[in-house]
Amino acid sequence: MSIASKYTNGNVGPRAEPRYFDDRGKPIPMTDERRREWIEAGDRALAGLADIVDETDTEERWDEALRNLGVDPRTGRGLGS
Repeated sequence: MSIASKYTNGNVGPRAEPRYFDDRGKPIPMTDERRREWIEAGDRALAGLADIVDETDTEERWDEALRNLGVDPRTGRGLGS
């Protein structure tokens, strides 16, 4: 079982083929359709990550983390600004 299928049940993640490279190692330009496939695959992968949470993922913990970084959780601005 691949890591991707272990965590996503096979329904999320990149489905587009990898980019190909020429003999000099430079990427071969993508067609508009292929670029769209890559973007959609990335969107699916990110959507799967957004669903990964646990019981410790709380607003209080995020507020504390932001304060530790010097950011006011209410405004998003630096503390003391």
